[in-house]
Amino acid sequence: MRTRYLIGLAVAGLVLWSGSGVLAASPSPSPPPAPPSAIGAESPYWVSVSPAYADTGLVMAMAIPIHSGGQAKPNHLWVSHDGGSTWGLARASGWGNGHVYIAVDGTGHETAFALSSGGLQRSDDGGDTWQTVTGAKGATPTPEPTYAQDGAVAITSDHDYLYRRGKTSTVAGSGGTYTDFSFTFAPTYPSGGRQAPALLSAIDRNGMPVAQKCDVNLACTGSTGFPGSVTFSAPATLVVPPDYGDSGTVFAQTGRGIYKSVDGGGTFAPLPVISSSGAPASTPGLALSPGYREAGPDRSAWAAALEIFTDKQSPHTEGGVFRTSDGGATWAQVGSPSPLDHGAMSLAIAPDGRLFAGYLSTGKEGTTTGLLCSADGGSTWRVACPHVGHYIAGRAASTQGGVPSGCRGPACASPPAQTGAAGTGGAGGTGGAGGGNPLTGGGSGATEPQPGSARPASFTAPGPLIAGGGLLALAAAAAAVVLLRRRAGSGDTS
Repeated sequence: MRTRYLIGLAVAGLVLWSGSGVLAASPSPSPPPAPPSAIGAESPYWVSVSPAYADTGLVMAMAIPIHSGGQAKPNHLWVSHDGGSTWGLARASGWGNGHVYIAVDGTGHETAFALSSGGLQRSDDGGDTWQTVTGAKGATPTPEPTYAQDGAVAITSDHDYLYRRGKTSTVAGSGGTYTDFSFTFAPTYPSGGRQAPALLSAIDRNGMPVAQKCDVNLACTGSTGFPGSVTFSAPATLVVPPDYGDSGTVFAQTGRGIYKSVDGGGTFAPLPVISSSGAPASTPGLALSPGYREAGPDRSAWAAALEIFTDKQSPHTEGGVFRTSDGGATWAQVGSPSPLDHGAMSLAIAPDGRLFAGYLSTGKEGTTTGLLCSADGGSTWRVACPHVGHYIAGRAASTQGGVPSGCRGPACASPPAQTGAAGTGGAGGTGGAGGGNPLTGGGSGATEPQPGSARPASFTAPGPLIAGGGLLALAAAAAAVVLLRRRAGSGDTS
């Protein structure tokens, strides 16, 4: 109950704040055009990309609909089966509103896992129906890298455990020393190379984020803090690149900053993600390039930033998506102008490098929300990315009449449009306004081929996938958006 209420408060707080006298806009003869969004006026707080994305194009987004009267509705689960070209609402029967994590078994079958107040849930039909498979509750379900062979999902809880093909077994985790939040596995797990096979993100008794190193049985030790962190920083989400075992590189996304370790999680240093105001921003999202290597040449990562300004004259939100191409030493905002400039609250990356980002912006004009996609490393953002059916199992798809083979949904009626979306941020396009030039790929900067063309040898290979009374409401909203967005998978969502 706590999580669902607080996430609702996050969005509703911003909506009510913008609708109060504090931000009331002057009457307009006609409403402004709706901002671009793949899912309408909904606030996406979590996006999950399938490991089998290259074959299926499956992406799921959890969002809070915003009622025209300024109230938040129950959560929605949006699904794309074509890599973000088109989206539809899942029936989500039985879904408990928990964060969704997608796993793929040895036959290529995709299963979505989430936690609810009743325990671990799974969906085998793309999110339409959900069933509770174990009553053991927890915080975050993380499919192990060995899932294709053994079906193992690690779950943090008061007593951490593994769910494996209908059975549960207890693992030590922090042993009760901390409130465990999530496990992160070496890409080569059960081997960690020169590093620990797994890491644990937890929260200490003072509400601060900490990290531990774990053995192959998920017994974890140590206590690594994050310099400069505050209570609003917790929890941290740990992200490792493909070369973690050799380089010891670990990134950490917290509610109040991005951190990096080069000693396998033994120590962390803050990274200078700076917003347009020149102040450190809240950072509700982090994505590493699928081809990231600490030794290069690809050292790209992206961070979502959100700031709340409560001055009486002009209270508003700001933010954006920031990119580093040097492993986090320097950051620069990308894709501006766009709706994301006023607050990015979720961020995810697909194996082909395309990005998905949710925005929630508040100002004198009111509150706008939505979901956008970028197929050029964040340089331009649009409602729809080209159909992922251009690629099938890592190969260029054949085409028939300009439509990729295997294409499904309304977008298959004609070749995917490659013009930018109108609205805030202007008419986009990949090479200019309304352009139809080839899209550039993810962190590698490789060119994404058009339908029927060959994939260039330099294209990045898939890698691990990875937010007075009016002001008081705003403060609560900010805390909930930045911090509790990450806790929606806690299972306490009834």
